[in-house]
Amino acid sequence: HVADQQAILDEALRLLKPAGQLAICDADFSKTSVSIGDADPLQVCVDAWVAGNVTDRWLSPRLPALLKDKGLKIKSFRGHNRVDIAGTSTGPLWINMGADALFQDGRISAEMAEAFKTECQNRIEAGTFYAALPFITAVATRA
Repeated sequence: HVADQQAILDEALRLLKPAGQLAICDADFSKTSVSIGDADPLQVCVDAWVAGNVTDRWLSPRLPALLKDKGLKIKSFRGHNRVDIAGTSTGPLWINMGADALFQDGRISAEMAEAFKTECQNRIEAGTFYAALPFITAVATRA
C-alpha cells in the first residue's frame, strides 16, 4: 500500500548496514481471487476493492527488478499462499467493501450490492467459499 516504492526502497537502503539484509513481505494483489468458476460474479467485487485500495497490484512480480535496480542482490525470493475456505479471513471483507465501492461508483444498484454480499454469506454457510491471496517474501543484500 506504499504509493512510492522507489522512495521506501531508498530509505531502506539508507538505513541498511553494509552487511545487513533487507526483508520484504508483500501480497501479490494481481492474483487475488475468490472465484470458484469462470466469470464468477464475486470476483468483480474483489477487483473493485483492489482497484480502490492497492497502489500497485503488480509490485510483487516487479520486485526482483526493483531490488536489482537499487543495487541489491536477492538471496531468496519465495511465494506463499493464504487460502481461506471458511470465510474467516479477509475475503468476505474484500467482497463487501468491493460491492459497496461498486454501488457508490454507480456501477451497480444497492440491490445488486446486497446480492453480492448475500452470495458471499451463502457460500460461507454452504462450505463453498474460497479466497486466495499469494504473498512473496524476499531477502536481499547489497550487491
